[in-house]
Amino acid sequence: MTGFDSYLEMQADTPTGDTIRKEQYAQMVETYYSFATNFFQLMWGESFHFAPRRRGESFRASLVRHEHWLASRLNLGPGVRAADFGCGVGGPMRCITRFSEASITGITISPEQVARGTRLNRSAGLDDRCRIVWGDYLQPPFRDGEFDAVYELEAIIHSPDHRGVYEQAYRVLRPGGVFGGYAWCMTELYDKEDPEHQRVKRDIERGTAVSDIPSTSFVTKALQEVGFELVEAQDRIVSGDPKIPWWLPLTGRERDPRYLLFSPPGRLALDKLTTAAEHLRLVPPSTRQITKTVMSSVNALAAGGKAGIFTPLFFFLCRKPAV
Repeated sequence: MTGFDSYLEMQADTPTGDTIRKEQYAQMVETYYSFATNFFQLMWGESFHFAPRRRGESFRASLVRHEHWLASRLNLGPGVRAADFGCGVGGPMRCITRFSEASITGITISPEQVARGTRLNRSAGLDDRCRIVWGDYLQPPFRDGEFDAVYELEAIIHSPDHRGVYEQAYRVLRPGGVFGGYAWCMTELYDKEDPEHQRVKRDIERGTAVSDIPSTSFVTKALQEVGFELVEAQDRIVSGDPKIPWWLPLTGRERDPRYLLFSPPGRLALDKLTTAAEHLRLVPPSTRQITKTVMSSVNALAAGGKAGIFTPLFFFLCRKPAV
């Protein structure tokens, strides 16, 4: 069985599927990013997240502004030591370091992302202030009180235990340190009894290596339960232009030609390409099915955003008590 096959098996809706996804989440996430990283870099560049858009602003420009805004809210600056939980290939880390001059250590569970991100840090001339290590943010290889700030950009969603990650962020922060970021959440409009809402949520999870998407209320409550002082919590969707929603690129209607892949003709072409590549044994046998699973999650993300039942932009900022 290939890694792709095992991923599909873990995502099956079976009586034991939920337990398997939680117990084997590290393997699930690592396998997912082994095939998704190249795709994400093609479509998103080096920053694998969404952002609220403003009129006249490109998707790429919105990502940069989104990262700068987070750095400002965290008060990052020269001499500040920060940790990036779930850093991917380090795009946000490098952007934030250039903007703030802080020193940042990122952690990712994907060895491929560690290697690729380290090369990108070196190429950017930022390897003196940007470092990427392999590890699980449920057991990060950091000392107690090592950092002044910890942040995440839509990354903790891959953990089956969000509260456990918050506990680790609390542990590695110095007293008075801050923790903030953008979380994937189901909003107050999500109705767990609505079959269509359930389908959208499950399709997002299935195609993005996620065990369970929490609610916004869960996030704020869990942060306070582990000891943080909640400073701010808001859905950053409100800061964007409603005529240019965060999910627009997922519909294939984005002006950037790269996002034509998400359009019906683009998806048909991708399906034919992966089918041919499998037939010629250029890619693993499960590539076409994996691609279809990911594309189903693209549909679900857009549907969830349009219905207002899902947001990838729930901002939280909290502080570890000084004493």
